[in-house]
Amino acid sequence: MNQNLFYQWFKQVFVEQTKNTPRPLLLIVDGHGSHFSVDTLQLAIQNQIIIVCLPSNATHLLQPLDLVFFNPLKIEWKK
Repeated sequence: MNQNLFYQWFKQVFVEQTKNTPRPLLLIVDGHGSHFSVDTLQLAIQNQIIIVCLPSNATHLLQPLDLVFFNPLKIEWKK
C-alpha cells in the first residue's frame, strides 16, 4: 500500500460508495503512512469525512470490529 493507491481507493471506492450517506462520516484507519497525504486529507475535508487514526502499535488492542463485533460473534458460534 502506498499513498497513491490509498488515495485512489478513498476517492473511487469510499467517497463514491458513501456519496448518499448523511455527513459527517467517520473513517477509522491504522497509523500506516499511506493513509495520510495532502490530497487524501483535502478530499476528506471536501466530503465532510473525518479520518481517525488508531495509535501506532496498538491496532491489536483497538481494532473496533474485532472487539465489538467479531469476538462476541465467535463466542456465539462456539456455543
